[in-house]
Amino acid sequence: MSWTVQANLRSLKTAGKPEALDFGHHKAEVKIISHKDNNNVVAEYNGTLYRAIFNPFVAEFFVDDVDGYIGKAGTHPDDMKFIIEQALPGGTSLIAEVSDDPEYPGIQISLKTPGSDNVPICFAEYNSTKPAGKELCICAYAAEQDEPVYYESYSDPQTPSPNN
Repeated sequence: MSWTVQANLRSLKTAGKPEALDFGHHKAEVKIISHKDNNNVVAEYNGTLYRAIFNPFVAEFFVDDVDGYIGKAGTHPDDMKFIIEQALPGGTSLIAEVSDDPEYPGIQISLKTPGSDNVPICFAEYNSTKPAGKELCICAYAAEQDEPVYYESYSDPQTPSPNN
C-alpha cells in the first residue's frame, strides 16, 4: 500500500544554511512506497525511489533525494539498491552498496571518480561455505587489479570461536 504526502526534500534546503539547522519549509509531494519502520522508508519523487525517514516528533517524512538513490520508480522491492555515497575532496566519492544476495549478503565499498566506472576497494560478506564462526569475511582490492589481494574470515578477538 502506498500513499502521497508532503515531505521535506534534502535538495530543497536553503543555500548556505547548515543542513542540521535547515529543516521544514522545503516540501514537495512524494509517494511513500514502503514504510518498514521510521528509519526504513522508501519514497518516490519525480519517478525515482529514494531512502527516507519519518520523524515522529514532528510527524513529517524527510527524503534524501541527494545521496539516497535506490532505483527508478516501478523497481521491484527485491531489486532495489541501497546505496550510500560519501563525497570526498577533489570530486571523488566513496560508494557503499548493500548486496542482499541470499548466498553472500554483504556490503561493497567502491571509489567513484568523475568520468569513469566505480572501482571496488573492499567488501565484507557472510560466506555460508565457511566453518561455523568464520562466516564473516573481508576482502580488499589493489588499484589496477581485478582480483582481490586479500580475502579472509574475520574473527573478533573478543568473541571465542565455537570450537574453543
